Amino acid sequence: MFKKMFTIFFFLLCMINLNAQKKITPPNILVILADDLGWADLSVYGSSFYETPNLDQLAKNGIKFTNAYATSPVCSPTRASLMTGKYPTKTGVTDWIPGRSEDGKQRAYEKIKTPSTSFQLALEEKTIAELAVENGYQTFFAGKWHLGEEEKYWPQYQGFQTHIVTGK
Repeated sequence: MFKKMFTIFFFLLCMINLNAQKKITPPNILVILADDLGWADLSVYGSSFYETPNLDQLAKNGIKFTNAYATSPVCSPTRASLMTGKYPTKTGVTDWIPGRSEDGKQRAYEKIKTPSTSFQLALEEKTIAELAVENGYQTFFAGKWHLGEEEKYWPQYQGFQTHIVTGK
């Protein structure tokens, strides 16, 4: 009986030790947000008009989303939502920056009333990049930021350790 218990105990101890030594590598995360590009425009989703071999390869080797939507038909609110996980009205960014007059209010000729908009994503907002850094990831941003034209609102102040901004 003792020999059997010792064998089971030894086996469990070895398993615990093996699991402790096993290093779990978190997955790489790549988010691509392209203005004016619909999901049906990529060949991986069936388009025969556009050729997107690199994106097709990424989709083949990673996760392909098949059920999603954009929170806004314009870039800045969509970007703010993606960065924070909130609806545009909750971030204050409800139109493209600087899509409104200087005071952020509706223009006289606009027929549809929309809420006032902020000209930047508030620094108090917790972004996906800030959460990633807190969880040991390295973050990188490249491309059009469009979440604040003043430098103090650029990616480096929203959690991106490395950044190349091509458009404010």
